[in-house]
Amino acid sequence: MQLIKIRRDAGYLILWIMAVIYPLVVVPYQFCVSFPSINQFFLSCFYAPRYILLAVLAGMALVVLVKDRAQVKHPVFIPLGLFMFFAFLSALLAPEPATAWIGSPFRYTGYTTYLFCSILFTLACRSSYAEQLLRYTVYTAVLVSFIALLQYLGLNPVPHEPYRDGFRSYSTLGNPDFLGSYLVFIWPAAVFFYLRDKEIRWLISSAVIYLGLVLSQTRSAWIAFFITFICIFFYTLRTPERKKPITLLAVTLLVVSCLFSFIQGGTIFPNKDGSIAREVAAALRFEDDAGNGRVLIWKETVRLLPAHWAFGVGPDHLGYAGLIAKQQYPIDKAHNMFLEIAVTMGVFALLSYLAFLSFFIPLYRSEPGFMFFAMILAYLSQGLCNIEVIMVMPLFWIVLGLSLGCTAGREGNNQGNGSCV
Repeated sequence: MQLIKIRRDAGYLILWIMAVIYPLVVVPYQFCVSFPSINQFFLSCFYAPRYILLAVLAGMALVVLVKDRAQVKHPVFIPLGLFMFFAFLSALLAPEPATAWIGSPFRYTGYTTYLFCSILFTLACRSSYAEQLLRYTVYTAVLVSFIALLQYLGLNPVPHEPYRDGFRSYSTLGNPDFLGSYLVFIWPAAVFFYLRDKEIRWLISSAVIYLGLVLSQTRSAWIAFFITFICIFFYTLRTPERKKPITLLAVTLLVVSCLFSFIQGGTIFPNKDGSIAREVAAALRFEDDAGNGRVLIWKETVRLLPAHWAFGVGPDHLGYAGLIAKQQYPIDKAHNMFLEIAVTMGVFALLSYLAFLSFFIPLYRSEPGFMFFAMILAYLSQGLCNIEVIMVMPLFWIVLGLSLGCTAGREGNNQGNGSCV
């Protein structure tokens, strides 16, 4: 009966499509889009289709919320509303309206993307099926990792533009860095299902997702993985019956790492100068080349803040600032999600966004909440050295909503109603 009820739940179906179908969307037909002031057409098998699907599903979610006469009651909507308001002002003042509202080509992280994410966040807050959705999310991540393995073996079933032929494993995310962001974000859910249920399928899922993370060769995701794993490990030690499962998990991940290192000739990161530790040390010395040139990008981006501190240069407008990386390519992203918000939408938007995120810190205090906390921690940790993309960002906002709805339901003793709106 519960399964039938779930299938008839329009809100659940929307979130299910986002969790299961959205990460896999790749359209063989190359979408062509043009923007004002840019005399060029941009081809995209990965980005434009996601934006279109996100817009459609957000529109459907809005219809569901209006039909149900959803009322926002949780105080988290105060900083969220302020963030959307300041981002809206930034979009109004931006010099390129199309980019401000839709986003730059190959990015699609303009104001409407944040608006769509906030709608899905609100819908997720009302969901009573957080665990069911996360289970399907893990299954999809396993499939994404398997496709990454096929690409590593030279078998690429994913339609793609010719210039991606030389890429390392990127699965259906279009870029290895985006693959790393996605997998490190989903991995804690598989781990917690394993620690709780102690079923072999979740151990295998955790290992396969970890393998995909290794294949992505994304150091920002690896740093996030280490941070998240350490937090999970020490949290698990508080429960004696989980010491054996977490030990078995650690051994399994070590075996996967050793096998891949053996195949690569003794290194996890082939064809890259220096270890993670060396890169971190170089970053602490503010060397321009550190982090594959990210320190230079941060320096150049920060220089824009004094002149644009209030409302930024405009959503997704960094590419119009004329900044050039050391490799002589234009800088269109700050490679730090918080710096990106500050420089493109302004300090007011950043402070509102940080206030919004602060509502999720207490999640670590409860058993179900810590799983969500670990996922959020993983996403934000990798975001310190990476960018937010249309492929992963909506899923992050949905998990934020699920976490709030789940914990609010338990605290209110609503027996799984989980509604915070």
